[in-house]
Amino acid sequence: MNKFFYRIPFLVSLLLGAGVLVYYSPSLRTYITLFSSNVELFYHSIAQSISNKVESHTFQAKKIEELKDELNSCKNSSYIYRSDAERYYSLKKELSHNNVNISNQIVQPLGYAQLGNFQKLWLEKFKDYDPKYIYGVLKEGNAVGVIVESQNRPLMILAGDPECNFAVYIGKEKAPGIAFGLDARTMVVRYIPEWIKINVGDKVVTSGLDHIFPIGVPVGEVLETKKMQGFQDAKIRLYGDTLHPNFLHITYPLKR
Repeated sequence: MNKFFYRIPFLVSLLLGAGVLVYYSPSLRTYITLFSSNVELFYHSIAQSISNKVESHTFQAKKIEELKDELNSCKNSSYIYRSDAERYYSLKKELSHNNVNISNQIVQPLGYAQLGNFQKLWLEKFKDYDPKYIYGVLKEGNAVGVIVESQNRPLMILAGDPECNFAVYIGKEKAPGIAFGLDARTMVVRYIPEWIKINVGDKVVTSGLDHIFPIGVPVGEVLETKKMQGFQDAKIRLYGDTLHPNFLHITYPLKR
């Protein structure tokens, strides 16, 4: 402690001497001023550089978020455009099979009527819809179902459902029968007179006798036959696609 007090006068003298030297020496004062200015400039330069980097990082982060949002928006738009394109080509394909000799119009289903059943779909009430009548459904020019009234609205029942049935002719002999749905690709024609010969590969068309379809609309062709008591059955492969009913034609029934 005593040694420290002894050194105080020496330190004070040293500081006073340095102050006097700086005060009375212009060159030394100039050097110190320049040194201080350089230190200050260096400090401001470093501070500005750090500030610029922080701002650049913030801008880049904001830009990245904006680009992410733009990318998500583009993805959503691409899904919509792709869906619209598929609907357009489906509609165009169906329109290419329009039969000018049949009174009909294009319809688009609203959705499935029963969960897990791809053969029943709801429709909006279309032009001249009358719940008293049964309407025929065409897909690419082929008979694929009927429309009936259910819950005060049109219900489309496609050919793969057992509740779908309509009158048909088979083969050159025009053997009459009633086609009933089996699955999405086949129907069974029942009540065919047993004395009429039915061959595998025979063409099946609508007969028009039930006033649902006009006569001669293609349905399918015979896969196999089976003799019954007094009648015979024929399993047929459908021409029309019942699993992708995006757009379909409906036929107006002949008024009874």
